[in-house]
Amino acid sequence: MRKQAFLFLVRQIDAATLDVMKMLDDPQHDFYVHVDAKSGPVALPTIAKALKYSHVVLVPRVAVGWAAYSMVAAEMQLLREATSAKTLYAYYHLLSESDFPLVSNQKFQAFFTDKDLEFVEIERNNDVNTRNRLRYYYPLQERLGKRHGFYWLMQKGLLVVEHLLRVNRLKHVQELPIIAKGSQWFSITDDFAKYVVSNSALVTRVCRVSRAPDEVFLQTLLLNSKFASKLAPQTSGNLRYIRWGQGNSPKSLGPKDFQALQQSGKLFARKISGLSDGLALRQLVRDEINKE
Repeated sequence: MRKQAFLFLVRQIDAATLDVMKMLDDPQHDFYVHVDAKSGPVALPTIAKALKYSHVVLVPRVAVGWAAYSMVAAEMQLLREATSAKTLYAYYHLLSESDFPLVSNQKFQAFFTDKDLEFVEIERNNDVNTRNRLRYYYPLQERLGKRHGFYWLMQKGLLVVEHLLRVNRLKHVQELPIIAKGSQWFSITDDFAKYVVSNSALVTRVCRVSRAPDEVFLQTLLLNSKFASKLAPQTSGNLRYIRWGQGNSPKSLGPKDFQALQQSGKLFARKISGLSDGLALRQLVRDEINKE
C-alpha cells in the first residue's frame, strides 16, 4: 500500500493544527507543513513531539496574503517538496488547521485503495467573473487583505482603467482556453501532482498579479489536460463537507451540523475551528470514530 501525503497550509502551529495532525497520525501518512511566514518561528520538534508515527517536513515559508498569488506559491511549495521526496505517494491532500477528518485512518486508506480519480471541486468555468480573476492586473492584491481600505480603492480605480483599455492578459495564454474555479482544497494523484509542479512556470506567469488564483489555478490546469477525464464525479467533489454562507465563504461548523456530517459521505469537514462550538463538534466526531 502506497502512503498518503498531507499538505498542511496553516497560519500557525496551534492546538487546532496539532489536533488535526494527531487525528491523522499514522505510519502510512506523511505530513508536509507550510506555516505562514508572518506567524514567527516554528520548531519542528514541537510538531514531532505531538505525533507517534507520521514523518513531518517543514517546507520553506511564504508570507501569505488573502486572495493573492502568495497563497498559490505556498501550495506549489508544498507540492514541490512532497513530489520530490523519495517516497512515492498515492494521493496528496491539501488541508488547513480547520479541516477535520470524518473517518478513521483505516477507512481513509481503504477509500483510496485502487483509486485513480482527481478529487477537485469544479464550481464553474469560463464565466466572466472567473476569467476576470486572471484577465486583469491586480498588483496590489498582496497588500489588500479583506479590508476595503486605501489599497482597495486604488486597485478598483486601476481596474476601471484596465476595463476601458480592454486589457486581457489571457490572450497571450493559448495553453489555457478553459479557466475554471472551485474550492482550493483537493485530494489528487501522484501523476497529477507532478504535472502541476512541472507547470510551475506557467502557473506563475498566469497567476502572479491575479485575484484569488488559489481557487482557479489547479482547476484550470486539470480541465486543460489529459487528467480532465479522471475528474471525480461532482457528487464527490473534493471530499470536503462545506456549508457555504454569504459572500461564498464557508461557515464555521458546530454540534448542530454533526448529523449532516455523518450523512455526507465526505472524508473531511471544513471548517471546524478550535473555538468552543468547533471543539464540541470535533469531540463528537472523535467519539464516533473511536466507536469503530
